[in-house]
Amino acid sequence: HVEYRVKEFPESVSKGRAHWQWHGASFFRLQLGGRVEIQHPGASLKAIVSKGFGSVALRSVTGRVDARFINQFLQSNGVELSGALLFEDLFLAFGSDVKDMRDAEGAVLYQGGRARFPLGGQQRRVDVPELKGVLSVEEEKQAWVFDVSLKESGQKVGYARLDSEGWAEVTVLKRLLHLVGQAEDRGDGDRAFFNVKQKVI
Repeated sequence: HVEYRVKEFPESVSKGRAHWQWHGASFFRLQLGGRVEIQHPGASLKAIVSKGFGSVALRSVTGRVDARFINQFLQSNGVELSGALLFEDLFLAFGSDVKDMRDAEGAVLYQGGRARFPLGGQQRRVDVPELKGVLSVEEEKQAWVFDVSLKESGQKVGYARLDSEGWAEVTVLKRLLHLVGQAEDRGDGDRAFFNVKQKVI
C-alpha cells in the first residue's frame, strides 16, 4: 500500500491510504489490472482497475464519502452538508491520458441531511431529501457529469461535472429551493441559484 496527503486539506482529513492487489487473471487477457482500495478520513472507495491497449477502465466502483470530506470544497462558499454520498457500481473509461474521457455510467446517492447555505444575505439551514446522481459522459466537452434529481420523484435539482482539465463544477437549481421551502416564487425552476467551480486535479 501507499500513503498520501492532500496538501489543501486540514490535517484531520488530509492523509489517506491506497492499497493495490494484483489481479492475476488479467494477464491472460493481455491486460494489467487489479483491485484498488482507498481509505481516507471521511471516504472509502473500492474499484477494479484494468489497463488494456490505450485504455484504462474503473469497474464496480463502490464506496462512501462523508460530508466532512465534501465540505472541504464547499465551505469557502459558505455551504456545508451533513450526510454522505454512496457510490453504486460506477464504471469509468478513458484513454491512456485521463483527459481522454470515453465512457461512464452508474449512480451516486445522497442520503439526505441538513444543509447550510447563504441566501439573501443570511445563512439558511434546511433539510435536504434523498438525491440521486446519474453518471454519464459529455463526449464533445470531454467531461463526466452527474445529473442530480430527487430520488423519490425524479425532479432534476442540479448537476455536478468534472472536465478533462481537472475542473469540478457543482450547480444547484432554484427548483431545490422551492422543494425545501426557501423560495416563494416557483417560476424558473431550471435557473441556477448556486454554482461553484474549483480545480481539483
